[in-house]
Amino acid sequence: SAIVTLFALTLTGAGRTNRDIYNKKQKARYADDAVLGFVSPGFVVSINSASIAATGTITAIVTITDTAGLPLDYYGITTPGVVALSFMMDYIPANAEQYTPYVVGAGTTRPSSENATTLNFAGAKMTSLGNGQYQYVFGTKAPANYEQTATHTLGVYGSRTLVPFNLPNEYSSATYNFVPNGGKVTKIRNVVSTQACDSCHDQLAFHGGSRRGVELCVMCHIP
Repeated sequence: SAIVTLFALTLTGAGRTNRDIYNKKQKARYADDAVLGFVSPGFVVSINSASIAATGTITAIVTITDTAGLPLDYYGITTPGVVALSFMMDYIPANAEQYTPYVVGAGTTRPSSENATTLNFAGAKMTSLGNGQYQYVFGTKAPANYEQTATHTLGVYGSRTLVPFNLPNEYSSATYNFVPNGGKVTKIRNVVSTQACDSCHDQLAFHGGSRRGVELCVMCHIP
């Protein structure tokens, strides 16, 4: 009987409705328990690692979960809600204080990102590692003489589409600092804290809501 009860709770999503991620002014806070239990809303992007090989190949490993920490399927097949992720990679040159991007828009020097769904840069590849973890290999490569001792920052932002379930789409961003040769990160672009901005904005989010936090903003908003 204990097994039957556990199976029933799993089917109904009991104990994982995540209702508190919505405030009292949001319609989704009052959604049906069955919908919330099935969808298990929320969206969190966590960066596990980033690296640049001797050949210039840039690789990122990320994990995507709902707010309860349950792994999500990027393609929305085994868990509700299709996910979209975009990847950026910048570095801070030794003689500079601001970022220089590796990924730029076609025909320009403007900072850009690679879309892991459309794989809009030739050679890019997205691979599932299981349990909500994914490896993304950039189509863009670092040049042969890239600064291996410089601070590099991986930026990831994305969304989880939940509108088909009468819930708002969810957004998340993350950044990850590292030094390619394995050295310690000693230099960062620290303009103002996201916490300070959120004291007025509540949630600092732009470009449709998917770009969140000053740490990601300063990767694109450079001279």
